Amino acid sequence: MHPEHYNNIMRRVNHCNKSTLFRVLRFLSTETKILKEFNEIPGPISLPLVGTLYQYFPVFVWIFKPEDIEMLYRKEGRYPERRSHLALQKYRLSKPDVYNTGGLLPTNGKDWWRLRKAFQKHLSKVQCVKGYVNSTNTVVGEFIDRRIRREGRTDDFSPELSRLFLELTYYIAFDKRLQRFKDKEWDSNSESSKLIKAAHDINSAILKTDNGPQLWRKFETPMYKSIKKGHEHIEKIALKVVSEKLTSIKTTDSKTSLLGEYLSSDETDYKDVVGMTVDTLLAGIDTATYSCCFGLYHLSSNPDVQKKIFDEARALLSDNNTPVTDRILERAVYSKAVVKEMFRMNPISVGVGRILPEECVFSGYRVPAGTVVVTQNQVSCRQEEYFRRPDDFVPERWLKGSVHYESVSPYLVLPFGHGPRTCIARRLSEQFLQVVLIKIVRNFEMTWTGPKLDSKSLLINKPDGPISLIFKTRD
Repeated sequence: MHPEHYNNIMRRVNHCNKSTLFRVLRFLSTETKILKEFNEIPGPISLPLVGTLYQYFPVFVWIFKPEDIEMLYRKEGRYPERRSHLALQKYRLSKPDVYNTGGLLPTNGKDWWRLRKAFQKHLSKVQCVKGYVNSTNTVVGEFIDRRIRREGRTDDFSPELSRLFLELTYYIAFDKRLQRFKDKEWDSNSESSKLIKAAHDINSAILKTDNGPQLWRKFETPMYKSIKKGHEHIEKIALKVVSEKLTSIKTTDSKTSLLGEYLSSDETDYKDVVGMTVDTLLAGIDTATYSCCFGLYHLSSNPDVQKKIFDEARALLSDNNTPVTDRILERAVYSKAVVKEMFRMNPISVGVGRILPEECVFSGYRVPAGTVVVTQNQVSCRQEEYFRRPDDFVPERWLKGSVHYESVSPYLVLPFGHGPRTCIARRLSEQFLQVVLIKIVRNFEMTWTGPKLDSKSLLINKPDGPISLIFKTRD
């Protein structure tokens, strides 16, 4: 690791909580030790307090340079492998009557490719994804009318956004409405509240079970029990909606949802679809919620940027109630740049991990096959050597013709990963975010009332504080 990179990371470490600090120190020490066996690589020689504890954990190598990140993807092979969601995989493989595999998230090799090839067919088609714009516009419009207009000010908007993206995910995936933003759904015992909590509990525990002493392999630790309990709840809902949709297809030949498309495939069976349905609910709530939180934070704390996206929205939507269409989204170039800049500053995760299928050379250092390599895109995207004013929110840096435009490596901003294992719902997620931001900004002027917002990494990058906003209705 280059000393400058190390120093930049350590400056950011000062803002971490204790558990995050320990994880960072452990990774840094492990990286240094293993690479010294091949070439002396700059980095910390020893660590106070931690001692040799790191030797009992898996070996990770961090890479920061876009050239190294490109090399990783070029060498990842036909079936890119990663080491994650291991406890989730254990749970699913313990129930062969419900699941064939651990699902898309932890599965590797040919089993992963079989699932990926089948499930990506619909979501990889631009026109298919555009077909969900009208449904998205309907849900977002209801959310604005029933939740934002009546509140006006909120000490923490994130719980509201969790409801929004749960409803969007549920409607698009299953062609069913779950809550319609009724007050009773905010009760902790409501179905939507339980679903949101289950997904959050699982996502919060995944990284800890992956990287800590894996005692859960031998017995059910408290962390594993949390994953199991949350998974059982989501699983129950998944089994119900899959069964109902299967009956609907048989009687009406309806495919008006992702689930309908999946069940109609000849390449997967019922148990494969159940696993994908669980993954949809597990991944579709927190990732979009946290990304939108950061997006609204940047817009509300940068009035000039907010005015520009409003001017674009006003030009495209004649009044507050004008629906967003796929043609409007194509013309909304500034909002696309806002989403891109949001992902530069606050990506979904710090980077992506891969298990090397063969020996690779990164920045002149040989790393053996079988090593887990993690790209540190989040750090790289805040480096002055790659971006001017890296800590400023400047959407114009993505607009050709702007004085702020920058030509940067395509391997720097990769919030959804890259290559065959890129996020299967990337286009849909970006479409969700673009519609939500355009509709909210067209209807409201936002003011940030909280302190400076940063992120903390569980598995997904989460805001480290409440989303404190004032919404003022626009004329």
